Amino acid sequence: MSVTALVARSNRVMIHQKKELLEMVTDFEGRNRYSLKDDNGAEIGYAAEESGGISGALLRSFMGRARAMTIHLYDTQRQKIGRVVKPFAFFFPTAEIYSGEEHIGGVEKLWTMFLPQVRVRDAQGQARFTLKRRFLRREFVVSDTSGRQVGLIAKKWGGALKEMFTDADSFGVEFSDPGLTENDRALLVASTFFIDCLFFDGR
Repeated sequence: MSVTALVARSNRVMIHQKKELLEMVTDFEGRNRYSLKDDNGAEIGYAAEESGGISGALLRSFMGRARAMTIHLYDTQRQKIGRVVKPFAFFFPTAEIYSGEEHIGGVEKLWTMFLPQVRVRDAQGQARFTLKRRFLRREFVVSDTSGRQVGLIAKKWGGALKEMFTDADSFGVEFSDPGLTENDRALLVASTFFIDCLFFDGR
């Protein structure tokens, strides 16, 4: 299975971050791990940041969002089906997205004066979507190249008590345009990990 096949039949994908116990009781940043569910709540896959051992833990703690990062995606049988690769960057971070071993596109943070924006590219490097953060909301509106809204990526709260003890993130990725291709959906799901790293990780 590939990432594209994983998300092909869902109108919405929920991404739940799983915080490690050490990170829940200290300020030490453990590696990011996630479970993926479809719009019926059925688990459809997993994702995990490559640990990198002790050096990886130090990079996560001290370099934060600037660090190099690889998120591996797995199906429910724990078979690798894709990855998101983000190089080290203090400014203008980018990431490349793979479904299986096929490069299907990338994502990059744009320079803006105010609200953050992210561009999603296809495999040929052409702009496919722009993700614009809404004012005072933890949501990114997904627009195609004509400016038409075709989806939404939103951080969901896990309840007030949960937020008091852990900054674990849950995201909803909604596909509002039925014309989105499997590659489009896979790119938007993969872009959510990039958004989490840049704007929500450790916050």
